[in-house]
Amino acid sequence: MFQKISLTTMVVACLAGQASGQWSDDSSVNMLVPGGESSPAVTHSAPDGNGGCWVSWYDASSGYDVLLQHIDADGVAQFAEPILVDDQSLSWVQDFELTVDALGRAVLAWPGDTKIEAACINPDGTTAWHNEYGADGAFLGQAQVAPLPAGWIALAWAEENSSVIQRITVGGASDGNPVTINIGGTLVPSDLQPSDSGSFIASFVHYTTFSGPKRLKAQKFDINMNGLWGLAPINVFSSGSLQ
Repeated sequence: MFQKISLTTMVVACLAGQASGQWSDDSSVNMLVPGGESSPAVTHSAPDGNGGCWVSWYDASSGYDVLLQHIDADGVAQFAEPILVDDQSLSWVQDFELTVDALGRAVLAWPGDTKIEAACINPDGTTAWHNEYGADGAFLGQAQVAPLPAGWIALAWAEENSSVIQRITVGGASDGNPVTINIGGTLVPSDLQPSDSGSFIASFVHYTTFSGPKRLKAQKFDINMNGLWGLAPINVFSSGSLQ
């Protein structure tokens, strides 16, 4: 079983104590993200398209809850308390993902108790949708997301030894059948990035045995989920091993 675990902490550089909340020119003067003062783990941030950013993290003090805060262009937190996206009771976690869709909404995806979960949060802090994905009873992990046109997203996750990619509508529903990629061994989604004309590029880590070399592969998908670089992901890093 793989685990992509990172225990990083994040401090957003803001000028503390001033009503204006303007970003500081002094990197030694920082403001903690409101709500992130204690036990943050596995943090992510994403630009909101208006000069600000969304910031999300696991709160390790209470079962690795998924929290979200919005910082505007002036460095001012938009919510007095972070949004509780998901109240979890886990003793360990994998990495999660955060992006911003074409409508300026924050979209998060993470491995929950039994399913891959994803949620979309409006700029005012209300939840647009929160759904679960993946096969019942399977090992699920390594959720990744990428924005598509009109507020749709691409969602990828590992399911047992395969990678699964699902197109998600603006309302959070699965659209069409998921694409399952199995090339032998274990293929784990590593990242999704939007590309031209509604397409996106997915990268994967591939290995035959858990202790064997880890190789990097990639595939480009058009807006209709068709692979554009051949029938299988192409090799990007095919000698040695990723760390």
